[in-house]
Amino acid sequence: MKSPADMKIIQIDITNACTKRCSNCTRFCGNHRKPFMMDFDTFKRAVDSMAGFPGIVGIMGGEPTLHPQFEEFVRYFAANFGQEGVLDNARQPVVDFNAHIVRNVFDIDYSNRRGLWSILGKRYYEHYELIQEIFGYQAINDHANPSEHAALLITRKELGIPDDEWVKMRDACWIQNLWSASITPKGAFFCEVAAALDATFNGPGGWPIEPGWWKRKPEDFKEQLQWCEMCSACLKVPSRNANDEIDDVSPAIYQKLVEIRSPKIKQNLINIVEVGGDATGRQGRITGRTVQSNTWYLPDSDQSLRIGPTNKTIYPKRFDGLVMCESDQSLLEGFLPLRGQFDDVVVVAPEFSAEMRARLESLAITPLEGKYFQTWGDALNAALSRLQFSDWCVLVNPDVAVPQDLVSRLREVVLNPGSLYFNAVNASCEPNQISAEEPALPAFLMFNALAQSLRSHLPAPFPVEGGLGKFLDFWPARKRIALLPDFDATMPPSRADAIDQVFETIRGNYAWIANVLPPSAGQRILRLGRWAHATTKRVHRYIRTNATRRP
Repeated sequence: MKSPADMKIIQIDITNACTKRCSNCTRFCGNHRKPFMMDFDTFKRAVDSMAGFPGIVGIMGGEPTLHPQFEEFVRYFAANFGQEGVLDNARQPVVDFNAHIVRNVFDIDYSNRRGLWSILGKRYYEHYELIQEIFGYQAINDHANPSEHAALLITRKELGIPDDEWVKMRDACWIQNLWSASITPKGAFFCEVAAALDATFNGPGGWPIEPGWWKRKPEDFKEQLQWCEMCSACLKVPSRNANDEIDDVSPAIYQKLVEIRSPKIKQNLINIVEVGGDATGRQGRITGRTVQSNTWYLPDSDQSLRIGPTNKTIYPKRFDGLVMCESDQSLLEGFLPLRGQFDDVVVVAPEFSAEMRARLESLAITPLEGKYFQTWGDALNAALSRLQFSDWCVLVNPDVAVPQDLVSRLREVVLNPGSLYFNAVNASCEPNQISAEEPALPAFLMFNALAQSLRSHLPAPFPVEGGLGKFLDFWPARKRIALLPDFDATMPPSRADAIDQVFETIRGNYAWIANVLPPSAGQRILRLGRWAHATTKRVHRYIRTNATRRP
């Protein structure tokens, strides 16, 4: 077994609430009548206890973004663990979010030592800006694609495995060797599954959450090894698609699930595995499970399967248009054909002719006469109040032509709610090339209701005095992003992509060799594969850093 001090990752499980109930989940989600929510004081102790740990500390669940204090937790985490500084991840539009994750924030050996494990839901989108700034490592898996989850709740005693064989299998468990120790509200644990078992089956709790707890050695694990007796992770037992939502358990574990009144029993999502066999109770020869990587549950460890193609939870939800026409109403003629791209539109002008008002209303556009307001800021705030403004608002300048397909293209990329986007006329326009000192309204400005820069100014963000320049000042220059004409173009594969694909193919097709070799030789092969994978990630980072334009 491995000391937590020698692990690359240690998790802080802030909740076991989840929107999914995957088959054979390592947190046994779906079996809890009332999920736990870690309190802030416990979280602070957990973070503080990791001082000096050289690896990654992860925030995990369940789905951690469901925690009502997620933002408060993350800000404390960022201030007290990991490398200093704010990351600039994903401020530009992202065409392929899965590729972005794998390429830029999925290198265990090269990160800011802060990690997030998430299934990518609605709450992830609400915290998108913060997450990209804080977490240099993100393990995203929405489970939309088929993935194998091995049974975890089959006891070795029911399988008739004797003590001498069991100890060898247990001590070589891939979860304890490749994955993480964990902290829950009930204490610290040498293994994340042991922590989840304790939380699920009302165990006595773990070690005190105190500085240096993670320096314990395997000889100190004794009182927690009781949980290994309930766990079959180290055994070659059945596995099934995570989306089946069915847990495979032995009869003894089923009785324990009855005792805790598991909701999955009532939902007929428990499959009792027959463990009977010969006179010793053994079903043939049960051997230990060796895995080729810590993501073996994905088919061929294919990282491109982490996010399903139909997952739109982090894509723009709506685009509302706010058109500011300071002079000739004829300028609106260029905008009217764009109406269908927006969910709702308000047009502000000094006044409207009866004919123009009728045309606007026929297109479900709300006209608002600016002559009734003292300043343009007042008028724009009034216009904004007439919009739903729960996601993106596009401030349109009718003096400048807006691409006819702009919004339809924007709906197909992932945008950062924390960014202030504006149009760039050509590819020579540098990012952040819009000045609060000398502002000129471009063809469009886009801002989001979730932006941290805008929060304190809502519901009326437009300054009464100071005009557009003061409004732009809300966003730091690094978050004012020029949208290039080809913002949604797919970047061609780099040489690093090709190298990485070669290693992934080798690992996927030939990793079985490690399972048939003696353990020492098999582990050497696995270490070589992990080294090769980490090397290609560093090549990715080098090319990205030195490219003239980031992907």
